[in-house]
Amino acid sequence: MLETLPLLENSDDFVFDNQMIAQAVMFNFRIGEISCPTKYFQEASSINFRRSVKYGFGVLSTTAGFVAHKWASFTFRASVQTEERSLRSTIPRFRTVSDKKRGGP
Repeated sequence: MLETLPLLENSDDFVFDNQMIAQAVMFNFRIGEISCPTKYFQEASSINFRRSVKYGFGVLSTTAGFVAHKWASFTFRASVQTEERSLRSTIPRFRTVSDKKRGGP
């Protein structure tokens, strides 16, 4: 997974984990969680209000980009399928022996 995902395109800030999860979903990787005990205290880790707002907007941006990518992929596939159907209806089809047995065109 680490060799497949374009990790260098991600942020070097707190939103990195969110971007990595979105990429893993886009590449159809299975995602699991392993819990580990964590202790938070003032000296070890803290994020100020400004950086937490930046993180929040980064998460929203990542989510919007993910949804837009999925939607564009969906609409593209749907339009290709529609074009394939319309092309199939204009191409003359010859009846085969199995079509005759089924009563098809």
